[in-house]
Amino acid sequence: MKQKITFFLFILLALVGTVNAQSISRKLISNAGGTLQAGGKKIAFTVGTKRHNLGTAKAAIVKGTISTGIVSADVCLGGTFNLPFTATAMNAGNIFTAQLSNATGSFDNPVNIGTLSATSTGAIQVTIPATTLAGTGYRIRVTSSSPALVGTDNGTNIAISPTIIAITVPEVINTVNASPVDLNSFLPQGTPSNGLWVDVNNTGFLDGSYLDPMNKAAGEYIFHYTILTDTCLTNYIVTVKLDQSFVLGCGTVLVHNAFSPNGDALNSTFVIDNIDQVTCYPENSVEIFDRQGLLVFSTKNYNNEKNNFNGIARGKNVIKQGAGLPTGTYFYILNYNFYTSKNKIQTKREEGFLYLVN
Repeated sequence: MKQKITFFLFILLALVGTVNAQSISRKLISNAGGTLQAGGKKIAFTVGTKRHNLGTAKAAIVKGTISTGIVSADVCLGGTFNLPFTATAMNAGNIFTAQLSNATGSFDNPVNIGTLSATSTGAIQVTIPATTLAGTGYRIRVTSSSPALVGTDNGTNIAISPTIIAITVPEVINTVNASPVDLNSFLPQGTPSNGLWVDVNNTGFLDGSYLDPMNKAAGEYIFHYTILTDTCLTNYIVTVKLDQSFVLGCGTVLVHNAFSPNGDALNSTFVIDNIDQVTCYPENSVEIFDRQGLLVFSTKNYNNEKNNFNGIARGKNVIKQGAGLPTGTYFYILNYNFYTSKNKIQTKREEGFLYLVN
């Protein structure tokens, strides 16, 4: 009888092998119970005078997992690094994708920052896009394509920001009759030359790396030089100052009120310091009068080298033209133009006594 029951249960097991979570009962004669197993299915049974449920047949389901590894708390804008992760139960042909959240940690619209074709634990080379907004609440996670899973994120907030180097040009750049200035000359030595200059204020002053200050309005201007190195985006912020009056190379106009044209080649002319710096003082005029108020010297664009007063009367409306003037006290009037900070020309007048000693 036991042989018949066993044979019957084997037949029954074969019949229910494809049925999941189905209960089968059967009234059997009294005898011992047992367990039958075939094809990954198992039926537990007892033999007795009562009705008993035969066990269910179930298949185990294995699910894949992905966990994102640790990421540095500070990441450079445009930076590249390896993102570690662990993964289990991936299918052949699977592709892992690293995704970046927004600045608040939300993955509503994630940005793909790297991929890796693999079926197990590894590391993905990722690059933070240079267009990413600076922020302190970013997260990174890893997803898979087969099976389609979303892994846990890195677990802590990430701060993303560019490397910023501020440079203030110490010299004031002259805008009067000025030549273009190469802003590359203000960068630290060894700075890569393949970066990009950006006119952040849209001044229109830049042509590549060259700043054209000619007749530009005075003030401070900021220009950016951006370069992507092997690991990070570096942004140089260069501040320059433009001015039109008493700027770099412009000395102060200073009158020397005594000279001695006695032929010894020492102090033999009337000297006005810096008056011949035409980029600073584009025009001037000089008039000299004797004690009687008679004009003895007159000229425009006075120059200490070629158009000076050496004690000889000359100039328009001068009565004693070409005559050597005697020792004495004379009176001078100097008018010269200069540029204001608003790029306007103004005229300054200076006057005083001049002592001529032969």
